[in-house]
Amino acid sequence: MSNTISNLGAHPFQISEFRDHLRLEITDDDPAVTRTLDAAVRAVERWTGVMTRSADVVQETGYALPPFRAEVGYISSLGTISAINTIDDSATDVTSDFILVNGHGWPYAVLRPRSYLDMNNIFRWSYSVSAPSPIPGDLKLCIFGIGATWYENREQIQQNINLTKLPIAYRSMLENFRDGML
Repeated sequence: MSNTISNLGAHPFQISEFRDHLRLEITDDDPAVTRTLDAAVRAVERWTGVMTRSADVVQETGYALPPFRAEVGYISSLGTISAINTIDDSATDVTSDFILVNGHGWPYAVLRPRSYLDMNNIFRWSYSVSAPSPIPGDLKLCIFGIGATWYENREQIQQNINLTKLPIAYRSMLENFRDGML
């Protein structure tokens, strides 16, 4: 599956609140503080799939068969699902063939029962996500904690941001969000 994210909104976290978390009283270093917070937000969104801001998502399934899990964020409406014929690249709106199932965890687009499934189709699912309101406190703590770790060690952080070397407390809290639970 591949995801394309567009129309990304601003994250809801305030620089002053993050600066307080860092115990910084001066604003001289605000550009570095802002970059670090933005990087922490992006990394947590990628790692967990939980978007802390609004966005539009296009998710392509390849040759997978339904049901499809919403890979990015939490959604309240199904959006649009198209079947793309791999032979002639024609697209057909098949949204009415699907229902949105929300339970504990990630939402799924489930195909209504029918007697056939065309194997020449791939599916493209377009939907909009919005941030959970309010942002869970432990998710915010993880973002601020990861940002603080990166800010304090910014000379040592390499170009590639990797969440596998996080302090264990933040990583264990983030694992809960990877399952789609808020």
